Amino acid sequence: MKHKAYFLILVISLILTFAVAPLRMFQLFENPPLYLGTLIRGVIFWGVTVYFLAKYSSIVKPYKIVLLVLLADLLPDIIVRVFMGHFIIALPSFPDTFLQIIVVLSGWWYARLNNIGKVTLAIVNLLVCTAISSYGFVVWNELDFVKDSRFDKLEVVEILKQADSSLLSDSITTYFQNKNLIVYVGGENDEANEIGLSFLQKVQDEFKENKEVAVLSLICLDKLEELNQKTQFSKETKFPIVYIDKDKSCLDSSALYQWYVIDRNGIIRVREKVHFLGNNDNRKEQNELQFLKKLMAWLD
Repeated sequence: MKHKAYFLILVISLILTFAVAPLRMFQLFENPPLYLGTLIRGVIFWGVTVYFLAKYSSIVKPYKIVLLVLLADLLPDIIVRVFMGHFIIALPSFPDTFLQIIVVLSGWWYARLNNIGKVTLAIVNLLVCTAISSYGFVVWNELDFVKDSRFDKLEVVEILKQADSSLLSDSITTYFQNKNLIVYVGGENDEANEIGLSFLQKVQDEFKENKEVAVLSLICLDKLEELNQKTQFSKETKFPIVYIDKDKSCLDSSALYQWYVIDRNGIIRVREKVHFLGNNDNRKEQNELQFLKKLMAWLD
């Protein structure tokens, strides 16, 4: 019976975690914002913790119930922040993680109170969920070290205008406008560019039927005048490669040799160095492609 309880607590919590996750993309209001997914997640997992403690505390120690719910609730964060190495990129969303821990511990505390204390704690928990889902995000993202960890926008339109080519009039700008973008940004290092463009070609093949996704590359060069064309399509690839003058670009060196996922609002969702080394990293490359497919389906 105890093992069945362990299983049910973990599985139900995992199902709820992944069911609520898509709601994180919804934001109500602007100033202050209200992140709907964070609010709903906080309320649901507080209630789930209270329910499991009431139902199974006679056969499972309460602290084990709390640990199982926390493990399931934090699993997406553990995957993204630790195993996928996106800790810095995901730092602006940390209030969501903080609230997840608070509500589960609050549910544990709720089980120890009398009726008046339970009503009071339930109201306080709702207020805390609302506050962190709104002002909590605002205050957190005003901190300097959080600001420094973000890469808010990659101004693709402005950068392409700097390329100063007739090809920009319709072909490229129409190609990426109002779409989710997957962009490789390169520089003078031809070997790194070869790896980046090769990966991007595989990305293009994955999304060739998806009209909501555009794939392109920006290459920043120190001596742009040596190219025959400032902006050109590569014969070997099926996506546009745009060459721009590094001195005129708003990109610094830290932005180079990385690929980006940029949503329709110009917000960077993923920023990661291209580190695939030929055929030695086929599995990792396939994992990245699968991750991109799931991410793009979520953004759509």
